[in-house]
Amino acid sequence: MEESIWRVIFIASDPQRLEGAEHLLAEEGFLVRRRAQERTTRSNATVELLVLKSEAEEARNCLMENGLQ
Repeated sequence: MEESIWRVIFIASDPQRLEGAEHLLAEEGFLVRRRAQERTTRSNATVELLVLKSEAEEARNCLMENGLQ
Protein backbone atom coordinates (compact mmCIF):
# COMPACT_ATOMS: atom_id res chain seq x y z
CA MET A 1 0.00 0.00 0.00
CA GLU A 2 1.42 3.36 -1.06
CA GLU A 3 1.78 5.97 1.69
CA SER A 4 0.00 9.24 1.05
CA ILE A 5 2.10 12.13 -0.20
CA TRP A 6 -0.19 14.64 1.56
CA ARG A 7 -0.08 15.67 5.23
CA VAL A 8 -2.74 17.56 7.22
CA ILE A 9 -1.20 20.67 8.76
CA PHE A 10 -4.19 22.86 9.62
CA ILE A 11 -7.80 22.25 10.65
CA ALA A 12 -10.43 24.98 10.95
CA SER A 13 -14.17 25.50 11.04
CA ASP A 14 -13.92 29.30 10.74
CA PRO A 15 -13.98 30.18 7.01
CA GLN A 16 -11.93 33.38 7.46
CA ARG A 17 -9.19 31.60 9.41
CA LEU A 18 -9.11 28.83 6.81
CA GLU A 19 -8.89 31.30 3.91
CA GLY A 20 -6.11 33.22 5.66
CA ALA A 21 -4.02 30.12 6.24
CA GLU A 22 -4.60 28.80 2.73
CA HIS A 23 -3.74 32.15 1.15
CA LEU A 24 -0.56 32.52 3.21
CA LEU A 25 0.66 29.04 2.32
CA ALA A 26 -0.09 29.54 -1.37
CA GLU A 27 1.69 32.92 -1.37
CA GLU A 28 4.74 31.21 0.17
CA GLY A 29 4.74 28.71 -2.69
CA PHE A 30 3.21 25.65 -1.02
CA LEU A 31 0.84 23.43 -2.97
CA VAL A 32 -2.29 23.32 -0.79
CA ARG A 33 -5.34 21.05 -0.90
CA ARG A 34 -8.57 21.21 1.09
CA ARG A 35 -10.41 18.25 2.52
CA ALA A 36 -13.82 18.75 4.11
CA GLN A 37 -14.78 16.64 7.09
CA GLU A 38 -18.31 15.40 7.68
CA ARG A 39 -20.45 17.30 10.15
CA THR A 40 -21.04 15.42 13.34
CA THR A 41 -23.06 18.17 15.03
CA ARG A 42 -24.96 21.27 13.99
CA SER A 43 -21.79 23.36 14.16
CA ASN A 44 -19.79 24.35 11.12
CA ALA A 45 -18.04 21.55 9.31
CA THR A 46 -14.29 21.49 9.67
CA VAL A 47 -11.92 21.65 6.76
CA GLU A 48 -8.38 20.33 6.67
CA LEU A 49 -5.55 21.96 4.76
CA LEU A 50 -3.02 19.54 3.37
CA VAL A 51 0.43 20.11 1.89
CA LEU A 52 2.96 17.76 0.40
CA LYS A 53 4.44 15.52 3.06
CA SER A 54 7.95 16.68 2.12
CA GLU A 55 6.97 20.31 2.85
CA ALA A 56 4.82 19.76 5.96
CA GLU A 57 7.35 20.89 8.56
CA GLU A 58 8.26 24.04 6.64
CA ALA A 59 4.56 24.84 6.06
CA ARG A 60 3.77 24.41 9.79
CA ASN A 61 6.65 26.74 10.64
CA CYS A 62 5.26 29.31 8.20
CA LEU A 63 1.85 29.16 9.90
CA MET A 64 3.39 29.45 13.37
CA GLU A 65 5.57 32.43 12.37
CA ASN A 66 2.42 34.18 11.21
CA GLY A 67 0.33 33.37 14.28
CA LEU A 68 -1.97 30.91 12.57
CA GLN A 69 -1.15 27.79 14.53
